[in-house]
Amino acid sequence: MVNFLFVIGDPIAHSLSPVLHNKCIHQFKKKSLYLPVVIKEMDVEGFSTFARKSTQVVCFNVTLPHKESMMSHLDWVEEKSQIIGAVNCVRVSQGRLFGYNTDAEAFGESVFQKRQFEFTGKRILLFGAGGGSRALIYQLCKDRAEEVVICNRTSAKSVSLKNHFSKQFKQTFIKTIPFHEIDEDLGVFDLIINATSLTEDFDMSVFPLSASCCQKSTLFFDVNYGPGRLVLKTWLDKSSRSHRFLKNVAHMDGQDMLIRQAAKSFSFWYKVNYHDCVAAMYQSIKHIKGRP
Repeated sequence: MVNFLFVIGDPIAHSLSPVLHNKCIHQFKKKSLYLPVVIKEMDVEGFSTFARKSTQVVCFNVTLPHKESMMSHLDWVEEKSQIIGAVNCVRVSQGRLFGYNTDAEAFGESVFQKRQFEFTGKRILLFGAGGGSRALIYQLCKDRAEEVVICNRTSAKSVSLKNHFSKQFKQTFIKTIPFHEIDEDLGVFDLIINATSLTEDFDMSVFPLSASCCQKSTLFFDVNYGPGRLVLKTWLDKSSRSHRFLKNVAHMDGQDMLIRQAAKSFSFWYKVNYHDCVAAMYQSIKHIKGRP
């Protein structure tokens, strides 16, 4: 009997998760198939019921915009995910749903492995306050960042995140700022993250980031990946025309983080070696045009 694994979200067509997981399914000889499914917000409960009742669904991943709302449909949630307030990894067993978060560790590991960047004592500017941002803030605070400034188009969301994580982590100063009020008074940041749903079609002339917030050593991180989704990279390319020091600053996208969270999920589900999963998943995207 073939078991089924899913990634649910909306949109989902751009996701590399099926490519990554099906490569590991093939390599580790599992009788399974990983499929992407578009699930609207109103259908999350229905999908959860389907997963519980099915004898062939063994696990599934959760992506935007359901990482927070899925929490209320689970039977058990690990402590870390409870603190984060979001899950991206669900195990199905005997009609029950168990929730986990592999995004947080994948984020910290990716930034360190790719750029040898540690969060301790650093100032971070974060754009976005959705379910994906929760895992980032958790890891930044866990690793004792000095300050995290959250900038979001909806102030209520960023204030909610500030209040939540300030209670959990006393050693990191968390503040919020309205989307269009970033100026030189904020000072320089060591790491600038875009975790919004914005695409490169967004009017970059009104993107709130100022060059005064940057220095040569600032690391720019787009959580998204793929063509048309790298907002900070687009901002850097345009801003470097008038601020030459920005030409050589470091930038990374979220592809490596995606692979690591996927590998953590798969190795957890099937009890196989995590590093072998990472290697297999990197191998799986070599043939895809535009991927390194």
